[in-house]
Amino acid sequence: MPADEPDRYSLDEMMNRLRSQGQGSSDGEPELVTRADGSQAMRVRKRKRRSRQPHKEAEKLRRKRSLVVAGVLLALVLVLALVVLGWFLYLNAEGYRDKVAARAQQWSGADVTLTSFRATPVSVGAAKAEFVWPEDAVASRLTLHGVVGDLKLSSHLTGEWHGREILARNGGELVLRHAREGDSALREGPAGSVPFRTAFRSPKLRVAFGEGERPVMAIHDARASFMVPDPTQRIGNLVLEGGRTRVPGWGVFQVRFASLRLDGDQVSLGNLQLVPEGSADAEIRLIGEEMPPLKPRGGESEFRLRLEEVPSSILLGGGLEKIVIGVFESPEPEHNTGLLFVDVTDPSSLRFETPIRSSLTSGVRVQGLGLFQELAGVLGIENLAEPKFDSEGRAVLTRDADSVRLDEIDFVAQGSIRLRGGIQVGSRGELSGILEVGLPEATVMAAGKASVRRVFSRRDLGWQWASVSLTGTTTSPTHNLRALLSQQGGVTGAGGAAGAGGAGEDGVRGLDEEFRDLTTPGGAD
Repeated sequence: MPADEPDRYSLDEMMNRLRSQGQGSSDGEPELVTRADGSQAMRVRKRKRRSRQPHKEAEKLRRKRSLVVAGVLLALVLVLALVVLGWFLYLNAEGYRDKVAARAQQWSGADVTLTSFRATPVSVGAAKAEFVWPEDAVASRLTLHGVVGDLKLSSHLTGEWHGREILARNGGELVLRHAREGDSALREGPAGSVPFRTAFRSPKLRVAFGEGERPVMAIHDARASFMVPDPTQRIGNLVLEGGRTRVPGWGVFQVRFASLRLDGDQVSLGNLQLVPEGSADAEIRLIGEEMPPLKPRGGESEFRLRLEEVPSSILLGGGLEKIVIGVFESPEPEHNTGLLFVDVTDPSSLRFETPIRSSLTSGVRVQGLGLFQELAGVLGIENLAEPKFDSEGRAVLTRDADSVRLDEIDFVAQGSIRLRGGIQVGSRGELSGILEVGLPEATVMAAGKASVRRVFSRRDLGWQWASVSLTGTTTSPTHNLRALLSQQGGVTGAGGAAGAGGAGEDGVRGLDEEFRDLTTPGGAD
């Protein structure tokens, strides 16, 4: 305190002092002040800002709004999380699983079991899905393993599953059977529409016709796809690609394509394309379109049959494939097909009849009969010993469990020899048939033996023909050409003896024989 500052103030002095301080310098003007140590200094008061600042007020308002929005969003997220959690718990509850199984059962008519079922709003899965039909259905059971599928968000809400596909990634099995006789409830329409509006697929499905470990027929490890074209009808289309099957009496085949139509107590074949194992260019096609359904209770089912580049080793059988060698196919046009018949309860009943033609790139060889070697020796023409019928050869092939037949044969080796007629092989390899052997007229007329002209006496379209009978077996075939030549002139060929009344292989021809040749140059028709 300054030395001249009084210790006490009267009331009037204090009021005057307060008035004098209230009249001090205004903001921004210097003011003389005395510090506590007695020194003096000039002080300038800071001017307080009294004006409004809109940008700061807007920033404060924005921050408040952001906090409100963040709070609302957080609340919505929490609510949505609770809804999703509740939905997830509902989808994985036993009640929803039973609801899905019940809807599938109403449409399919099968008892449906879902094992380890799980679902999210956009997916579905199960360790195993099994469908078991009553005894009056042609389908016995369908088992799918490792089922997974991606679905649209609305699928669980509407009760109809829409998505790209439902995949049985660990494979499965479809068993078809002989449906029990009687009125089937499956002929009636389903109780509701199909709940699965998406394709079922599997990378390896086994389709078996027949129960047990050894079914009548089976396709193994096929890529499968199942679609329902009309959700209000109990009809499904099954498509198979790849896989393999064994046909009794024929061997193992790769399945290029197969389509089946399942319709309650009926199953129809749309198309079946088989590739013989080891012959990638060959194809055997069964066409069931516009044909009656399969007869699962027994009886012949009928299909159209078409062949593409099938080797004789696969197409023929019974030993005939060792005699007639070539690559065969169905003639054009496309509708020119054969017929195949089979009782699906007995694969050994398989039989077919189909026109065939030889592939132009392969031709046909007929060997092992001894017939052509006989002709080559008689006529002195070496290339007749093993002729190749290089023109388009045609025949009608009939095959069943007991025999293989080639009828209406027409094989031509240009300018050399021609075959017509038929060959048959029985169940034990017994050979029979009559071959019409044709030689060019010039070849017959140039033959040095009248017996040849007498045997090959019938003329037709520039060829002269002889009928040769086949007997024996496929391993030891015989023919009567030598006997015919002996009877007509006494020829000695390949160990044969000269026949009576003839000149022999090197004998001198009589005048009566020359006279007959001149008066009947073509022989008797």
